[in-house]
Amino acid sequence: MIETTIPEIDVTDLMERVRIEAAKIKTRSRARSLRPKAPQLPPVQVMSAFPQCALPKPVNPQTERLQALLQQARANVEVAPKVPKLFRRFFRRQAPYNRLLLEAVRLLTKTNQSLANRVQHLCACIHTQNHSIELLAAARQEDSQWMAVASQRISEVTGQMEDLGQLEERTDDMAARLEKTANLQAELRQRIEAALQHVEGLAQNLGRVEPRCGHLETRLAHVEALNNGLVEDAAAVRSEIARERKNLDSLLHRVDALAVEVKEVQQSGLFSALQSEVERLAQQAKNSEHAAQHLRNLQDQYDRLGLHVNNLQGEMNKSGALFAGVQATVEQHLTMRAQLEDEIARMENRQNKEATFMKGELSEYRAALSRLVGDMSREKSPTFRSPASPRPAGTRKLSPSFDSFYLSFENRFRGPRAEIKRRIAFYLPFLARAKAGAAARPILDLGCGRGEWLELLREKRFAAQGVDSNSAMIAQCQERKLKVVLADAVEYLRSLRVGSQGGVTGFHIIEHLPFEVLMNLFAETRRVLKPGGIAIFESPNCKNLIVGASNFNIDPTHRRPVFPDSAEFMLESQGFERIQLEYLTPVDQTLVAGESEETGPLKDLLYGPQDFAAIAYKPKTR
Repeated sequence: MIETTIPEIDVTDLMERVRIEAAKIKTRSRARSLRPKAPQLPPVQVMSAFPQCALPKPVNPQTERLQALLQQARANVEVAPKVPKLFRRFFRRQAPYNRLLLEAVRLLTKTNQSLANRVQHLCACIHTQNHSIELLAAARQEDSQWMAVASQRISEVTGQMEDLGQLEERTDDMAARLEKTANLQAELRQRIEAALQHVEGLAQNLGRVEPRCGHLETRLAHVEALNNGLVEDAAAVRSEIARERKNLDSLLHRVDALAVEVKEVQQSGLFSALQSEVERLAQQAKNSEHAAQHLRNLQDQYDRLGLHVNNLQGEMNKSGALFAGVQATVEQHLTMRAQLEDEIARMENRQNKEATFMKGELSEYRAALSRLVGDMSREKSPTFRSPASPRPAGTRKLSPSFDSFYLSFENRFRGPRAEIKRRIAFYLPFLARAKAGAAARPILDLGCGRGEWLELLREKRFAAQGVDSNSAMIAQCQERKLKVVLADAVEYLRSLRVGSQGGVTGFHIIEHLPFEVLMNLFAETRRVLKPGGIAIFESPNCKNLIVGASNFNIDPTHRRPVFPDSAEFMLESQGFERIQLEYLTPVDQTLVAGESEETGPLKDLLYGPQDFAAIAYKPKTR
């Protein structure tokens, strides 16, 4: 209201300036209240008084008494020179001499004890003095620290004094500016009071004018409404007059045209034809009425059809709800079917495992029965006796149920066949480069187990054969039409000719063997290999601490882990060459947090490769 009535005074600008100056004053008062305190020096440490050390009394050595005792003892044992040496011992007084010596020894012991006590007391005093010296050194160090803090505080005080001088100058300047601001505020207050008085007068006048303005506004609105209605009516009348005028002009033109046409028709003799045409049009009009009636009938049928469609829509809605219920039931049945299929798959897997176990048991019983029949035949024919096949040192024959147990153990802990085949496919290029797997250079797999490696070699068209001492494993391989032999690995190697194999492999077998048997296995492997033949032995990597200290112990038949470098040295000692170590089956790195320079070695020890392979070659020439 002030801005509209007194344009020469911009009250908003003035109030903004007043607020800015008030904020500056408040900031200065806050800065004055937040003025930094004078720096304080740290308290001076008061050193306690040093303890007093009382010196012990001096020790009396009793020298005169000892000299007198020694003189008396010497007099008791001295004999006159005129007595022959042979009889001098009869003239010596030994008892008084011994007493005097004992007295001298007693005095020396007492003096020695006094000296020991004095030395002990002196050591205690020295220890006390050393402690006092340490306290003095600590106090000196605290004094030096105090001096450093004091010098820093003095420099801070000097800087604050300079800042204080500058602050005083700025304070004087601000005081002058505040005085000017106060004068401006007083002048502004006077102008604002005058403006407010003028505004009050205007408000009184406005109060008297406002009722009249309201009445005038009401009448003006009514007049404007009447004017708008009249304008609209006039526009409608004008448009209606123009439209009627156009219609009248068109009718006049049509009347003139029809008059001309009638005259022409009367003159041309076509009036009769026109009458017949009119009659025909009348008949068509009647037909049109019949068509309209037919259309109305069709409309009624359409309406009835709409009602029927609505009824059908309701039925469809009901059918949709019923269909939704049926669909939910079907989905429930599908879920139950999936659960049943999973249960059937588990039961089939369990049945397969039980069938495998039973087949292993049957194969063991068959082998035991054959051995029993052989023993009975040998008993009946004493002229023939077959020697028992030797077994490796440190091994013993387990119960027949062990083969089936270990097959079930492998099925649970070894992993799926597809995963094992995917892992060991890594070695196929090595066999190809060594030209192993041809008919003349077959591959022998020691401890073939369930036959994943033999199956993969057969798929890749490598000539291969497996050997295993587990009858259940052999029975499973035979079911897959794999070429396998039930025998001990070392004994079977010994039965082969020199240089008869192109490659020898052994996956997770060397950790099951004693050291002597393992060395024999390596030696026989080199013997049966052709020149340039390849040997591959895979085993758990004990450099991975989790494998070496934990996972290795899952298999109860493991004897001890084979260190990779040790396996390399053992193969080298048996005459192999070009030995290389390959580290396989790494841990999934996405499950491991990022590494740094400190955690890198620890990550390698805990999450490194879980298996290693020693790949060696027999020399091509001597």
